[in-house]
Amino acid sequence: VAGEALLRFIQPDGTVLNTGSAIAAAEASGLILDLGRWAMRQSMHQHRRLLEAGLALRLNVNLSPAQIQSNQITRIFDDAFAATGFDPNYLNIEVTEGIFMEGDARTIDFLEWLRGKGARIHIDDFGTGYSSLSYLRKLPVDGLKIDRSFVMDMVDNPDCSAVIGSIVGVGNALGLELTAEGVETPNQRDALIRLGVEKLQGFLYAKALPHDAFLAY
Repeated sequence: VAGEALLRFIQPDGTVLNTGSAIAAAEASGLILDLGRWAMRQSMHQHRRLLEAGLALRLNVNLSPAQIQSNQITRIFDDAFAATGFDPNYLNIEVTEGIFMEGDARTIDFLEWLRGKGARIHIDDFGTGYSSLSYLRKLPVDGLKIDRSFVMDMVDNPDCSAVIGSIVGVGNALGLELTAEGVETPNQRDALIRLGVEKLQGFLYAKALPHDAFLAY
């Protein structure tokens, strides 16, 4: 149903840099806007190839607080849509819970602007941050991605299963899409299905793939 746009930083000797550390360095240096602009256009161009192949999948793109709070972010999206011909109705934007905590009006306006174009807003790594239920009801949120740390231990740890069950209950009550991240085993898959999670993502289905390999898959 969807593919998540991922970056892998590969050094000349073939080793892969830690993605989290590389993104943190990009944010600290101010390069995150240029990096995000490039990644967005690449993923939107690749999405067109998916559509041409008859695969009407959604595209998930992560945004960091540094990107969202930039005064350039609306123009970056408008330019990307214009340059690639991408239809925002295929777009899922993933953000972390922390961006909602300060209640910044510009952030909310931007996310509402994206939703007005057809995009959906998903909270990434849900359950590991503030997890205030009040903002789920009031703010522009369409879905929750259950953090992999709960999925990893859910088969052997009843507490993790209980947390996931609670998230499912809240999500269903508010009409939100639910996706579990980090699904690696059939036992995890089966347990999540029993709990009523609609969408599953993880190595059980596919590891990160270059675009041509993703098309073949």
